[in-house]
Amino acid sequence: MIGVPPSSDIKHIKKKYYKLAQMYHPDVQGTGDKDEEKLKRINAAYDVLKNEEKREDYDKKRDFALGAGS
Repeated sequence: MIGVPPSSDIKHIKKKYYKLAQMYHPDVQGTGDKDEEKLKRINAAYDVLKNEEKREDYDKKRDFALGAGS
């Protein structure tokens, strides 16, 4: 959802998150419900990526789903 490579460090993730949050925040852009829903998804993705344990779990699940874990 945030669009960063798996090897990204937290600094790069945070920079990309803030850029997207500003782009889709309804109070900043004056947009409707569609952007509000997208912002919720961006926030959820960032919540996972900024937490090392959650990110590691996500990476394992992603790798398994892509066939790298078998």
